[in-house]
Amino acid sequence: ACTDEYCDLSTGDCVFDYNESPCSDDNACTELDACKNGACLGAIPVTCNDGDACTTDGCDPILGCTTTPASGNPCEDGDLCTENDTCVVGACTAGTPKDFNDDNVCTEDTCNPEDGACQSAPNTDGCDDGDPCTTDLCDVDTGLCSTYPVPCDDADACTLDLCDSETGL
Repeated sequence: ACTDEYCDLSTGDCVFDYNESPCSDDNACTELDACKNGACLGAIPVTCNDGDACTTDGCDPILGCTTTPASGNPCEDGDLCTENDTCVVGACTAGTPKDFNDDNVCTEDTCNPEDGACQSAPNTDGCDDGDPCTTDLCDVDTGLCSTYPVPCDDADACTLDLCDSETGL
C-alpha cells in the first residue's frame, strides 16, 4: 500500500516509488495511519478515556481501547451529602457523610442528596435545660426546648411551695 508500482518502459524494470497514501498499520492504538518512506506508520496515538474515574483506561494494539476496574481513585457518587467518595473495584462508593448537626436536640437534621442542603425539622424528643425543677420538652412548632415548672404544691395554703434547684424536690 505504500508503493506505487509500474513498469519502466525504457528498461523493462519494475519500479516501486514510495507514496504517502493512507494505510493501516494494523495497530488499533493509532489513527490517521499514513505511508512514509515505504512503511505504514501510525501518525497519532488513540486517546482512550471513557470519562469514568473508576476505571483505568489503556489500549491494546489488537482490541483497541480497554478499561479495567480501579480502586482508590477519588470520584463523585452523585450524593451531595457525602464527601471523599472513592472507587472500589470499578464502582464509586460513598465516602463519609457530611456533618449536618445544628447542635439543637429539638431538631432532626438531614441532608438533601440532590443539592447538599442541610434541612432541620422540629421533633418531639426530650431535652434538658439542666434545671431539675422543670420538665423539658421539644416544641414541635418552634423546634426549641420548652420548659414547664414541676408542680410543688403541697395543697397547704399556709406554706410557701418552692422547688429545690439542687434536688428537684
